[in-house]
Amino acid sequence: MEQNYRTVYVVVSCHFADWAHPCAATFQRINRGLAKAAQESYQSYLRNWRNAKFVATGNVPYEKSGTTLARLIKVELTDRGVKPDNILIGDGVGIFSESESVPQQIKKCWPYAKKITVVSHYWYFWPGARLWKKYGGEHGFEVEKNKVYGAGGLLTITMYAVYGLLVWSAAMLDKILCPVFRFSALSLLGEQLTKMQSARKDGFKINGCA
Repeated sequence: MEQNYRTVYVVVSCHFADWAHPCAATFQRINRGLAKAAQESYQSYLRNWRNAKFVATGNVPYEKSGTTLARLIKVELTDRGVKPDNILIGDGVGIFSESESVPQQIKKCWPYAKKITVVSHYWYFWPGARLWKKYGGEHGFEVEKNKVYGAGGLLTITMYAVYGLLVWSAAMLDKILCPVFRFSALSLLGEQLTKMQSARKDGFKINGCA
């Protein structure tokens, strides 16, 4: 029966409302992920959608040594009926490290999975779509975007637009550099951004929807 559930739903975290609660945007993503799982389980005649597989990202605390955002998402999913054993805590501290590490985790935990559905806001996918497709594809996964609307201020939208442009530019540059020099601008960009974002392990209080 487990092998019938071949889609894994990745609920991408946004930020904390406070030390004990995810923000409203994160709840929107949780709601969308649950609705998507229920819809697809019904369409596939897998009536018990609570057996669906989820990954909660955002394995960073509000304050050092505190509960992580990913674990708060897991609690909410569990409270809504998903079995705890069917929810992975995603590794990584940001969009690059998560999109690279989560497909590896899924492949190891649920080797029968074929598809990853990434649930996040539309602006997240400006940089995120290319990264998830790249790293998910390396492990043989089909990757689907499930876009949520209704959150994100001017600062967030501008930041992700610039972020998306950087990722696109690095990917285009790689088409020239990789075959000739065996050098990846996209990998270098990911390494630098992940290094900067690693400070989130000591506390993450940024408003991701400003």
